[in-house]
Amino acid sequence: NDCTPDRSVEIIEHLIDEYQLCIREKELIVKILTMPFNMGLACARQRGIIEAMGDYIIHCDGDDWVDDDLYEKMYNKAESSGADIVMCGYIYEYNGRSDKAELFQEAESGKEVVRDWYRKCFGMHCWNKLVRKSLYDETGILPWTGLNMWEDNGLMTRLFYYAGKLSVVCDSYYHYNRANRGAMTNGYGQKQVRQMIGIAEHLTEFFESKPDVADFRKTVMAFQFLAKINLITDSFARIRDYYTIFP
Repeated sequence: NDCTPDRSVEIIEHLIDEYQLCIREKELIVKILTMPFNMGLACARQRGIIEAMGDYIIHCDGDDWVDDDLYEKMYNKAESSGADIVMCGYIYEYNGRSDKAELFQEAESGKEVVRDWYRKCFGMHCWNKLVRKSLYDETGILPWTGLNMWEDNGLMTRLFYYAGKLSVVCDSYYHYNRANRGAMTNGYGQKQVRQMIGIAEHLTEFFESKPDVADFRKTVMAFQFLAKINLITDSFARIRDYYTIFP
C-alpha cells in the first residue's frame, strides 16, 4: 500500500475476511504492507520482494487482472519444469476491444533472451513472469529505487541474465488495462524520459561489469537508443542531449 487515496486497502481487507477459513486451512500468510509515504512503484515492488516468504514472486499491477487459473497454472508449471522463470501471454484491454499477445518459448535460457533482445525485443514486463524467489535471493537483484518508468526493464533484464531454464504457460492470460487514462505509461513527460535514460545507464554499468559483456553490447545499445529517442519524439529541441547521452 503506497499510501493510496482510494479504497484498495479496504477492498483487500474485506477479501481477507471473506477467505479467512481458506487462509487458515492452507496455513497461508497474507500481509498488507504500508509504506511510510508515497514512495513510487519501484520502492513498492522492492519492499514486496524483500518481504515475500513464498517460493515464487509475481507482480500484478493495481488496474489489471488475470484469468482465474493463471497463477495456479504458472505455479504448477514452475514446480513440474524446474524453471527459474515461467511466462504467460497477455491481452491488452481497450474500451470496446481486446488485443491478444501470445507468448512462445524460443530460448533455452534467460541469457539467450537478453543476448538477442536487440533484434527480438522481448517484453521485459514484471506482470507476466513468475520468478523463483531464490533467483532474487542469490543475485541480490532488486528494482532501482526512484526510477519508476521502465523499472521492469531494469529488473527483469538482470534477472534473465542469471536465469537458467524458462517455461511458458498457454491458454491463460494476464489482462493489461489500456483504457486507464490515468496510468503512468499513458504519456511520457521529461521526468519519465530521464528515468528511462537512468535505467539504460544502470543496465550499461551492469553489463560492463560482466566478463561476457561483448555478448550483450547490441542489447545495451538498443536500450540506450530506445531510452534517449524519447528526447526528440515530440520536438527537436533536445537534439543536443540526444547526441550527448550515449554517444
